[in-house]
Amino acid sequence: MSATNTTPNIGLPSFIGTDKPSWLTDWNGAMSTIDTEVGSLKTDLSGDETRIGNLENSVSSLNTTVGNHTTSITALNTQVSNQGGTINTITSLIGN
Repeated sequence: MSATNTTPNIGLPSFIGTDKPSWLTDWNGAMSTIDTEVGSLKTDLSGDETRIGNLENSVSSLNTTVGNHTTSITALNTQVSNQGGTINTITSLIGN
């Protein structure tokens, strides 16, 4: 390329006033670099979409499990409370 400088991330041409651009080489090279980088991002993103979908399914499953556990804990608390009342009744009857 006939550019004196390049961009820091993907090396696109960055011209200064005294540069003599070779537009066919500079332009095509820059477009090729951009296409390659965008293609890589597109590939990475499609993998991310799959991973995000899997995570959403896992979170949904965990939410269901937590809901079931919450229901079970509530039922157990009710049973413990009822048993406590029964024990108090038995203790009272024994004491009399």
